[in-house]
Amino acid sequence: MNKETFLLKVLSIINTPLSPIQIQKLFFLLEKRLPKDAKYFEFKPYFYGPYDKQLTLLLNKLIFNNKIQVLTMNNVDYYQLNKYYFESTADFLDNRKKEFILEIIDFIKRKNFKELCFAIYNEFPEMKVNSVFNG
Repeated sequence: MNKETFLLKVLSIINTPLSPIQIQKLFFLLEKRLPKDAKYFEFKPYFYGPYDKQLTLLLNKLIFNNKIQVLTMNNVDYYQLNKYYFESTADFLDNRKKEFILEIIDFIKRKNFKELCFAIYNEFPEMKVNSVFNG
């Protein structure tokens, strides 16, 4: 499975709008916690923790191809699988892994921006190296 297919299948499971930061953190955590299933990106420490430029470029490509839609709320863009595009997940993950992805999403959605960054830093301190947050 390639990066694009992996990203679309994960988004089809969660079907909730996510900010670019939340998407970066989601795929970072998936790669750290499901390493055998998900090694598609190369995250590096950036201003707000783990970041992969290729993930951002892929999201932009999928927006351009109308597979992902952008929803703007309170001047923040959120990305969501386009309602006209459906990717079957039947052959992708068993229920245990799907539930795990949903647990990660719940974790991400419960935290505000700064809390999410610090939660990542606490578990993966190497991702704080270039952080704009000092404390």
